[in-house]
Amino acid sequence: FLDMMSINTHCPAFVKTEPSSPASLTDSLMQPSPGGSSDTGSSYSSVAKGNRGSVDSPGSYHALGVDVRASGAPCQPLEALQVKREFGLSAGPKRLCLVCGDVASGFHYGVASCEACKAFFKRTIQDPCRTNVENKVVSHLLEAEPEKVYAMPDPALPDDDIKALTTLCDLADRELVLNIGWAKHLPGFSSLRLADQMRLLQGAWMEVLLLRVVFRSLGAQDRLVFAEDYVMDAAQARLAGLPDLHAGVLQLVRKYRAMGLEMEEFVTLKAIALANADSMHIEDAEAVQKLQDCVHEALQDYERARHPGDPRRAGRLIMTLPLLRQTATTAVRSFCSIRQDGRVPMHKLFLELLEANA
Repeated sequence: FLDMMSINTHCPAFVKTEPSSPASLTDSLMQPSPGGSSDTGSSYSSVAKGNRGSVDSPGSYHALGVDVRASGAPCQPLEALQVKREFGLSAGPKRLCLVCGDVASGFHYGVASCEACKAFFKRTIQDPCRTNVENKVVSHLLEAEPEKVYAMPDPALPDDDIKALTTLCDLADRELVLNIGWAKHLPGFSSLRLADQMRLLQGAWMEVLLLRVVFRSLGAQDRLVFAEDYVMDAAQARLAGLPDLHAGVLQLVRKYRAMGLEMEEFVTLKAIALANADSMHIEDAEAVQKLQDCVHEALQDYERARHPGDPRRAGRLIMTLPLLRQTATTAVRSFCSIRQDGRVPMHKLFLELLEANA
């Protein structure tokens, strides 16, 4: 792990210390995360075990308005009996399917229907149940999404490059704290070894941070929304000495805007970026692989349910991650250059993660 003494030696006069900013990544991971427990194992036990409602289970029959005898066989509801009397289904050999008009094979799901329509009813009932279970991961990611952030630039500073860079560095540090808390709520992340949690965060922190900027900027025209109260255009980026970073992030914004990136896809891509962070020193590769499989399958399941006519959409989204990583590398180099310049103070957590990627 990183030696914080070496960081302090590099830039002792420009390390910010505030009570709200953790001193290190280890401190952030060891602290309880606000907004609930970081232990998500219990929330996902039913998903992991594959417990899902069956159409043939008593609970499903009750949901359909059908009573269940002690023997387990469903009784016909009053509505069904009324339909049978009205259409004469109880007399004569020819029962007609009330859906398609073919010969009915029986009374299925409260309606006289043929075998083909019976199968259709079964698929109609089962598919939403399966989709709801499979998308629990995406739903959890939506709930775990951090709150909005505000830059709150120092009004006492003149509007120059130092103010812009100081604002961005302070904002990045606060976003890091939020993102670490978010990571601890991902299904399976907190069950990883602490060392592996640190290595994933050290490898992907800037990608996660930039994805948040990108998603906030989808509705802006050629501007980057770093926070609700801090938007940067090309001219301001040049003033801050960040034209390459601005152009690179805008390229991602345009790509995702053209794809019509949805909130569910955004939160899942963030989880995939974190789980697939490059690291040669993972201690429990099998556990990390399970995390990768979990979030990757969540994206595939979402796309199958939400965009059934576009089977390649999940793959196209995954293919944007190399550009995201390339842009994150550009961002880290830019902020490392700012650190070496020594004019902008930075928090210890931000410095630690910069050192990890330097």
